[in-house]
Order: sequence, then C-alpha cells, then structure tokens
Amino acid sequence: MDYNILESATNKFQETEILGEGGFGCVYKAKLEDNLYVAVKKLTQNSIKEFETEVELLSQMQHLNIISLLGYCIHSETRLLVYELMHNGSLETQLHGPSRGSALTWHRRIKIALDAARGIEYLHEQCHPPVIHRDLKSSNILLDSNFNAKVKLYIKIILVLVFPLLMVCCV
Repeated sequence: MDYNILESATNKFQETEILGEGGFGCVYKAKLEDNLYVAVKKLTQNSIKEFETEVELLSQMQHLNIISLLGYCIHSETRLLVYELMHNGSLETQLHGPSRGSALTWHRRIKIALDAARGIEYLHEQCHPPVIHRDLKSSNILLDSNFNAKVKLYIKIILVLVFPLLMVCCV
C-alpha cells in the first residue's frame, strides 16, 4: 500500500485519529477512497522483526472471526499494517464504556461469544501449525457495524504449536 495514501487517510497520523495504543505502536482510523474505513497500525522503529512476523502469519489466516490484515507499507524506517476497521470497537468498550452494554441484547451477547469461539477454534484446529492466543479477553474481541465478533491477534500474544509437546513463542 502507498505510504502517501495512508498518511493522508489518517490526517498525517494526527492524535485525533488514534483508536488505541500498544507496545508496538499506535492504531489510527483511516478513510480511504470510496469511504472505506480501515485501521492503520504504525509500528515503533524497534519492531521490525514483529512487523515481518505479523505480516507472514496474519496474511495466511483467513477466517470470518479473525481480524483481517488487508495490507502493509514499508516507507523508509516506517512500518504500517492495515487492518479492517471494526466500527463498534471492542467488546470491553461496549460492556464497560459509556453505553454500559445497552446495545448488547442477550441474543447479541450469545452471538458474540459464538463468533469468538469460532475464531479460537479456527486458530486451534484449522491453522497449520496450530496457534494459541494467550490473551483472550474482551478488549481483544472486536465488533463490526453489525456486532459480528472477530478476534484480534498480534504477535506478542500468539504461541505457535510446533510439535505436540513443544510451544514456541513468536516474538
């Protein structure tokens, strides 16, 4: 993806566009052409290895209940990852934020739990090698505009099962 397009789409990575911050950088809301909204993670400069590993692993994972990596950008020392944007934020925000769960009917809550379970099942049963999440919590379950749930992955929380009794951490 083109750096200039992503820079413009995030209003030059302005603070007002920040959706969240983590150990490896900030995530910004970006508006691309055709009113397509995405989330752009701008990685810190010391996270080149994490960038490479995340692109390699997440580009192989395709599941309805796992956040999709749409693309990436390398511009000089800057590394950007582009993900689908989840308009209703995290389950944690829905439950404990200003709305205090008012948008989450019991039917929606059951569906969110099932969606998250399907995503985890995919990681455990259909990925080769299997992946273990290590940090499943409400802040890592994101909700789209229709309250469909997707599990958020990032390299620090993924374990890949290499052999039945040996786990290797991908950091």
